[in-house]
Amino acid sequence: MPRPTQVSPRPFSARGFLASTRTQFWILVVLWLGSSAALIYGAFKLRYSMTNIDGISYMRIAEHWAAGRFDEAVNAYWSPMISWTMLPFMGLGADTQLAFMLASASWASVGVAAGTYFVFRQTNRNFFSALVVGVTVWVLCAGNLMNLTPDLLVIAWTMIFAWVLTEVNDRLAVGTRRSRILAGVLLGLTCVLGYLIKQFLIPVFVVVLIGWLAVRFLALRRSKRSVGTGHGRRTADDPGSGTSASGTYRQRAKPLLILPAVALLTMIVVAAPWVTALTVKYGYPTIGSSFSVNTATKLDPTAGTTTVTNSLELAPAASKNAISYGEDRTYQVPTPTSTGTTGSNGATTSDAATKKTSLVAGLKYYAGQRVKALPFYLDKIQAIAPFAVPIIAAFVILLAFGLISPRRHRAAVITATIFVVYFTGYLGLTSAAGKGGNLRYYWPLLALSTVTAALLWPALWQRVRAQGGWWRKLAAIALIVIIPVAAVSQHGYNRAYPFATGQTYGSYEYLRSTAVKPADQVFAEKLVADGVIKEGDRIVSNRVIRTLIYSWYMRAQIWGRDIPHDFTDPAFQKIIKDDKIQYFFLYEPESSTTMDVSGLGVVEHTYTMPYTCGTEAGKPAEACRLSIVRIDY
Repeated sequence: MPRPTQVSPRPFSARGFLASTRTQFWILVVLWLGSSAALIYGAFKLRYSMTNIDGISYMRIAEHWAAGRFDEAVNAYWSPMISWTMLPFMGLGADTQLAFMLASASWASVGVAAGTYFVFRQTNRNFFSALVVGVTVWVLCAGNLMNLTPDLLVIAWTMIFAWVLTEVNDRLAVGTRRSRILAGVLLGLTCVLGYLIKQFLIPVFVVVLIGWLAVRFLALRRSKRSVGTGHGRRTADDPGSGTSASGTYRQRAKPLLILPAVALLTMIVVAAPWVTALTVKYGYPTIGSSFSVNTATKLDPTAGTTTVTNSLELAPAASKNAISYGEDRTYQVPTPTSTGTTGSNGATTSDAATKKTSLVAGLKYYAGQRVKALPFYLDKIQAIAPFAVPIIAAFVILLAFGLISPRRHRAAVITATIFVVYFTGYLGLTSAAGKGGNLRYYWPLLALSTVTAALLWPALWQRVRAQGGWWRKLAAIALIVIIPVAAVSQHGYNRAYPFATGQTYGSYEYLRSTAVKPADQVFAEKLVADGVIKEGDRIVSNRVIRTLIYSWYMRAQIWGRDIPHDFTDPAFQKIIKDDKIQYFFLYEPESSTTMDVSGLGVVEHTYTMPYTCGTEAGKPAEACRLSIVRIDY
């Protein structure tokens, strides 16, 4: 009987092992776990970070939730998701600022994972494209982790939204009725998530989804005309063409309508408890106020044209336990002016401010402001994402001329569409006076443009390899590698040059530094320890922003807004006393004569601060003197 032939085991090949998509997937998973650990480590390093006063509102709202003060926690202006995400960390014993950092790091990790896996899946498991996205998004998030804002959550959401919408788009063509319903639920949940993260994302996903549905219906109508033409076009199994081309248009459109209907129903059901809570608190139907508050004067040519010299308004803290007025900007006080006639209460009015602006004049003013703001806007984007606009512009041009197939590259089309809508949205909000807005608003543009480029790169690489030539391959690699290289330069080392001329502020320096309490926190805690200020004390100040930071550390209340007041005016002093204010924080250059505050009270404590106060024009800045005045009654 012949002996069975023994097959020699296949020798191990390192190259073959690394070329395996399974191996590459697990390499990406290990890199993601390492990057997530680095983000958590960075969160601990940044536990004393105080970079943005908006964060004070988010943190105080989280404390309201944790303390069960639900009437104060429900807030129409500040979106709740970052505060909600802080609660588990606070429950584990983290203080509020550390909880904020850990929440941001967690969402950043989700954004890195979503963007990386989305590209890995849509490029047929192209390791290099996925790695470029993972590195770039991580560099962006890690370099800006110190910011006390929900903008890292926005990055994560844009990655999730692009991924989910692409998957939903594919399910429409090949999925069953059940899978379409599940896809609709997933899309609805994603949209609600965006709403709870930041209200600006509402018009983003609404416009994107309307555009996407319009394209799908147009494709459905065209697919009917293509039946029987002999061109062999796919219908039911082509993710780019929609549902089956058989039957009437209404019959073919019915499956397409199921998904958006389910998505809309999901959004209504899931968002209803939060919208109901807002409606009950404010006494009128509302989904939030930040969008309306921030766009209220966009059509008003007279906005910001007056100069305030002495306001008699003293905006109260937003609630009983709030730190400041800004904790809920839904309650708007009248805009102070300084020209015109004086009313019976001493407040000034302005003829210009009371004129009704016609809609035509308002739209003309608005359009002119967009044109003026555009150069500043593009400069800001270049400072943090120098290749973002060129990538999307090139993609749109190639798509328009038919050089890129929208069916083959549908994921890139969807991602680029989200970019365009997001870009246009903030162009509609930014201003020339604001020098193009805050850099952090535009971080998602870097992530979205990188994903778009990474989705297209495998097709470019395939063509380059077919044509041959080492220099072509080198150029193709350089085209994609330059994106994370620029990100490391700008967001890791805070160097705009040589990729931009603007200013950026991302940095990894905190990873090498020792976490220490900032001087403001040390000083504020000393005031509490010495019994100078108690929790809940009411304070007014001639430097509201600086005192707001102290008030956060002391858990005191700062009343008023950052507008000029005459604290020697008896009328304003009466307002201060009527509102039961306990202390006045007076900041002055150290060499100046102390303001006469005898009408308010007495100076109990004086400190020389480690920062400067402004002086008269032409004179150098000098050390700042803080006088704490106890209000007498």
